[in-house]
Amino acid sequence: MTALPYRVPLLGIGALCLVAGAALLIRQQAVAARCAPGGLCTSLATRLITLAGLLIGAALLWLGYAYV
Repeated sequence: MTALPYRVPLLGIGALCLVAGAALLIRQQAVAARCAPGGLCTSLATRLITLAGLLIGAALLWLGYAYV
């Protein structure tokens, strides 16, 4: 296991990236809530893809912590 000595820093970086992604999703939701009809907004597809990426990232972070 080449990455084993770097496990804690890698998990920390992964957790920070997930927090940043969650902040991005919250920002996207706020922009979508304020959006006027016909205005430029964050699309639903973009928000769903961001949410899916965060859920997959959280699952991978947990698996990395639990099984490595």
